Amino acid sequence: MIDKKYYPIIVSAFAAAVLTTVPGLKSFACCLLVPGASVFALFLDKKMNGFSQDIKASKALITGLLTGILLAIMSSSLEIFITFILKSNELTVALPEVEILMTQMELGPVSDEIVGLLRKISDEIIRSGFSPTFAFFLFLSNIVTNAIFGMLGGLLGMTLINRNSQQE
Repeated sequence: MIDKKYYPIIVSAFAAAVLTTVPGLKSFACCLLVPGASVFALFLDKKMNGFSQDIKASKALITGLLTGILLAIMSSSLEIFITFILKSNELTVALPEVEILMTQMELGPVSDEIVGLLRKISDEIIRSGFSPTFAFFLFLSNIVTNAIFGMLGGLLGMTLINRNSQQE
């Protein structure tokens, strides 16, 4: 069974993961939703456990890190699932423009390799709805960025919650 102390992290990560599937909010996932989920997790933890003392930086960083990693796993899984159902995603839609951009940049063989890889990923998604390469890079990039922004959100949440509790 999951320990009760992880409930705020799970709840906030799931809520933010669902919000990352909304097309307009998806662009703000790394800089708003991930830190916001970490702040919300700390807030829920403080309300649930009723700590009278200030939140320490180590707790804030760990909460932010765990929220970011769990959010990355959940949001990546949701995006892969939606891609599987629709057999399309932002990459398949934007590939023609990316190809034009890459040829204009005149990078030579590097450009050809990148476009070839993107075409392979797009073809796999259109054909079967799943690309292992896409899934790997999506998980990897989400885990790295969400972990970093989650820890920053944890520190921000610590500052806000501690300042708010000192004023009361």
